[in-house]
Amino acid sequence: MAILEQEIVDVQGGFKKVINAGAEQLMFSILQQHQYAFPIKSTIREITSNGLDSITEKRIAREILSGAAKVEDYYVNLEGEIYENSKFDPSYYNLQYLSPIDEVHITYIDGGEVGKDKVVIQDYGVGLGASRLEGYFDLGYSSKRLLSKALGKFGIGAKSPLSVGVPFYTIRSRWNGREFIFNVYSHRVESLVPTFDLDNNTANVEYQFSNGYKCYYKQTTEANGLTIEIAAKKHHKQQYIDAVKQQLLYFNNVRLFIEENGYRREESIRANIIYEDDKIIMASNSGYSKPHLLLNGVNYGFINFQELELDEKLGNIGIKVNPDLVSINPSRESLIWDDKTRETITTRFKEVVSIAEDIINKELKETDFLKWLKLAADIHAAGKFWNDKSENTPLGRLAKIVDLKNVELSYPVNPKYKFAFGIFNGFRIHKVGVTLERKGSKNVKTVTYSGNWIDALQDGLPMYLASDDMKNRKNKYLMSLHPQGFILLRPDVFPHEDGTLITPDEIPTLRVDQVLEGYAKKFDEETRKRVAQRLADVHNFIWQSTRDNVIDYDNVVIPQEFKGSEEEIEEEEDEKTEESRISAEERRKLTGSIVLHTPRIEDYNYHRKNEKVYAMQKLEMPVHIADTWNNEEIFWTNQDTEPLLHTAALITRVHSLTSKSVKSWTDVQKIQQEMTDLGYGRLNSLDVQNFSNFFDDSPVRLIRVSQQNVKHFRDFKHITKFFKEIKNKTITMSNALVRWNTARLMKARIDELQFLEGFAGIDPQRHAKYLEVRDYVNKWWREITFDTKTLGADDTTTGQLIAHLDKVTEFQLFVRSHPDEPESIAQLAQELFNPQPGVEIQDGRSIDTTLYDIFTELLDWAQPVQIMLNMVYPLINSDSISEEQENEIRNYFRYRNCPLN
Repeated sequence: MAILEQEIVDVQGGFKKVINAGAEQLMFSILQQHQYAFPIKSTIREITSNGLDSITEKRIAREILSGAAKVEDYYVNLEGEIYENSKFDPSYYNLQYLSPIDEVHITYIDGGEVGKDKVVIQDYGVGLGASRLEGYFDLGYSSKRLLSKALGKFGIGAKSPLSVGVPFYTIRSRWNGREFIFNVYSHRVESLVPTFDLDNNTANVEYQFSNGYKCYYKQTTEANGLTIEIAAKKHHKQQYIDAVKQQLLYFNNVRLFIEENGYRREESIRANIIYEDDKIIMASNSGYSKPHLLLNGVNYGFINFQELELDEKLGNIGIKVNPDLVSINPSRESLIWDDKTRETITTRFKEVVSIAEDIINKELKETDFLKWLKLAADIHAAGKFWNDKSENTPLGRLAKIVDLKNVELSYPVNPKYKFAFGIFNGFRIHKVGVTLERKGSKNVKTVTYSGNWIDALQDGLPMYLASDDMKNRKNKYLMSLHPQGFILLRPDVFPHEDGTLITPDEIPTLRVDQVLEGYAKKFDEETRKRVAQRLADVHNFIWQSTRDNVIDYDNVVIPQEFKGSEEEIEEEEDEKTEESRISAEERRKLTGSIVLHTPRIEDYNYHRKNEKVYAMQKLEMPVHIADTWNNEEIFWTNQDTEPLLHTAALITRVHSLTSKSVKSWTDVQKIQQEMTDLGYGRLNSLDVQNFSNFFDDSPVRLIRVSQQNVKHFRDFKHITKFFKEIKNKTITMSNALVRWNTARLMKARIDELQFLEGFAGIDPQRHAKYLEVRDYVNKWWREITFDTKTLGADDTTTGQLIAHLDKVTEFQLFVRSHPDEPESIAQLAQELFNPQPGVEIQDGRSIDTTLYDIFTELLDWAQPVQIMLNMVYPLINSDSISEEQENEIRNYFRYRNCPLN
C-alpha cells in the first residue's frame, strides 16, 4: 500500500498546472478538514496507522542496521522526486533511543462535568526529527512510499485530526534525545516548547526549520515516539471508542484506555481469533455480521456485493486483500469499485471454497471409517449443521458465504475416497422408516426402505450392520426402539478370520454390474477392476472400524410379546369404541351411494352484503370411499350442529374467501375428474374449486350427514371434538385449531417485532426465529369476523370460542409451570372447566408451546428497543443498510442494554 502507483504521461507543449495562490487556504481546508465523510473514524484509522507504520519501520531499521536484513528486503528502488524522502537513511536512527515497546496506545480522557474531553494517541516508533519533522507539516509529504510494509502513502492522513472540527491538535515528538511540541492548525504550526525549561531549570535548545522558522526542543532520555492529542466533544465519546473497536480489532499491538473520574482502565478491543491464514480471518467477538475487507490489517468495513454483482452474503469473516491489488481513494475511507478492485475481491471469494475444504479436511482427522462418515455427514448438512453453537467455529462462518456442499471431504486413511452418496455405490444400505397413513377409519403401517442414508446420519439415526438378510418383523421391532428410523448396512463380504484384507476378486460380480449399469458407456476390464477395488477397500474400511458407532443387526432378539408380522404393510392395531367398530361394519354391509354435504365458499362479491359466506355442497358417493380418506382429521355433523361446521370451515379455509381459484384451473379439472372416477356424483368444476375442506390434501375434512346415516361415520370425530375433547386427562381440540389459536395469539403482537424483517445481517439467529414465527402466523391465521353474515361465525359464537381457547391456554401454561402441584392444578381445572363428576383434567393443549416460547422470548428480548426500531423503515422493509447505519443500531442496543448474538 505504501508503494505509490503513478501514471506519467509525456505531453509535448502546454504548461504546468499549479494551485492558485489565492486558493491555497481553500485547498488546505478541503484536504485537511473536509475530505472525510466519517472524520472520527478516519482520524483514528489514519493516526493509528501512522503509528503502526513507525513501529514497523523501527523493527526494519533494527534488522538492517544489525545486518540481519538488507535494504532491498523491505524497500523498493524507485527514482523520482516523489520518492526522494522515502529512501532508507541509516543516519536517522539511533538504536539507543528505539523503544522496546511495539504498541500504539489510544486513550480517551473524559474530563467530567467541568473538564474538556480529549483523545491521546501515542506510538513507540522511530519519532519525528530532522527533515522529517518539517516535512510532517507539509501536505503530500511521506517518508513511506518505498517501504513495502507500510500502511500509508499519500501524505495526507497525518492531518486528519483537523477534520473532526477542532481548530488545532497537538503533537509531541521524541526523537534521538530531543522532544518537540507543536500545535497544528489548518494553515500554520506553532511550537509550544519555551526558551527556558522552568521544571528542570535549564535552557531549551534552539532549532531552525529550512524556511527560517525558529523553535526550541527539550532534551530528554525518553525513547522515541509520537504523541498526538485531540480535543473531543463529549457526545462524540462513543464514536471514538467504536472507531477503535471496529477498525483496529485485528491488531494485537493496539490498546485502548479510558480515563474517567481519575481512574484509568483498559477497554478490550482485540478480536478473539478463531481462524486466520493469509487470505481470511475470523474472530468470535468482532461484532460484524457481513464479510468485511482488511487492507494490511485495517478493517475497511463491509464488502459492497452490489458493486461485485454478487448476491448479498452474511458471515463474520474478514477478507484480506493486498492493497496494491485494489483501488483506494486518497482519503483511504473506501475502495474505488473499478474493474481492478472487483476482479481482486471476486477472485478472493472464489478461493474461500478451497479454504473451507482445507479447514474441514484438517479437522477431519478421524480414521475410524464409520465415525468419519458421521462427522462428514454433519459438515455436509450445511444449514442443519450451522446451529447456534457452531456460530463461532470457522466452518460455521464459512457456511454463510459459500455452499459447503461443494466442498469435497476426504477420508484421511485414503484421501482419494470422498464423502458423497456414491461412496456406498454397490452396497445395500437403507434408511429404514415407517409411514402411518389413515385409510378411511383404518391406520395402515408401512415399513419403508430408502437410500437417503446421508440425511439419516445427519439426523443422528443409529446404524445397524447386518451379515444376514433383513427381516420386516425385526425392522418393525427396531422401529419401536427408534421411532425416527435407523440405517441398515448389509455388506456382501465378511472379514477373514486370519485378519487378511478383502480382495477385489471376492466382490460379487452382481455388485460391480450394479455400479456400472447406470452408465451408457461400455466399460472395459480395467474399469471393472477399479470398481471392484473400491468396493473391496470400503468393505475393509467398514470391518476395520470399531463397533462404537454401529450395532450388530444379527444379534438383535425380538421379544415374544412383540406384535408384528413379516408383512411390509399391515393395519395398525388400534383401540376402537364399540360405536366405531359398528360404523366400519355398517359401511362394509352397505352398498350403493349415500348423500352428504360439505361447506362450500360462496362468492359473496356477487351477492348482496347480508348474504352468507358459506353454503352446503351436496355430494353423492359410494359409502366405501370413506375408507380411502387420509386427511389428518375428519369431522362430521348433523343438521343441529351445522353452525359449528361452518366455524371450523372458516378456521381451516384457504386464504381467499372468494371464487378466486383455490388451485389452478388445471388442478381443479384434475380433481373433478379424479372424484368422478372414484364414484362421486357429477360435480360442477366451479363448485369443486370452492369446497376445499373436502380435498384429500386438506388437513381437516368436514362433512354433514343426515341423522339416518350418522351410524356410518361414528368412527370419525363429531364436530364438537374440533373445539373440545378430553383425552388421556387432557382437555384438547383439533390440531388445526391448536395451530390457529397459536397463530392468533402471536398475530396480536407480532407487529412489535416487525423490525426483525431487516435483521438478517445484524442478528441472524433472532432473524431466523422471527421468520419462523411470521411464517407460522401467515400459514395458520384466518380471520373469522366478517361484515357478511356467516352461519356459525357470529359475534356470540366466536366470542365463546375465544373465551374457551383462552381458558385452555391459561390452564396449559399453568400446568407446565407448576408440574409438581397437583392440588393447584385440580383446583384451577375445576374453576375453569367445571368438569362432570368422575372426569379428571390434569393438562391442557390449545397452543404449540415450541412456537409460542420462541415468540415470547423474542418479545421479552425486544421490549427495550422495539418502539424505536419499528420506526426505522429500512429494517421493517428489509432494505439494505450501510455499515454506519448498522453501527448506530448496534450502539442503540448497547445503550438499551439489549444483547445481540
